[in-house]
Amino acid sequence: MKNKIKIVYPGSKAVSDPLFILPDDKLGDYVDAHKADISERCFQVHPEFVFRKIADEGILVPTGKVAQSFNGIINLNPTSVFLWQLFASPSSANQIYAKVKEQYDETESLSSDILDFVVTFYRMGLLLPL
Repeated sequence: MKNKIKIVYPGSKAVSDPLFILPDDKLGDYVDAHKADISERCFQVHPEFVFRKIADEGILVPTGKVAQSFNGIINLNPTSVFLWQLFASPSSANQIYAKVKEQYDETESLSSDILDFVVTFYRMGLLLPL
């Protein structure tokens, strides 16, 4: 029996979630195989990352305990700023997709873009699962 890797990120309990612990070369296959499940999971922004708009740029600044282990800031592109603000309330990728679809016409790759955002930000510890 293989031991499961458990990772602890700020503000959470130990996790053994494949979405969090799989190496990058295996993550894509896992996400493709589990899109429906991942899209239904609820996430919320990590409360110790504070969003700031400086000039025309969105940034995330770590605070609290996170600031002790996370050095630096994160620059967000306009799409990431928009999604970050939507995930301020607990939401699933499917719920976010429905909100965005109401406001924008071009939704061709939107669902996969939102899912990519969720997976990337979750793995970085910026989104917390609920």
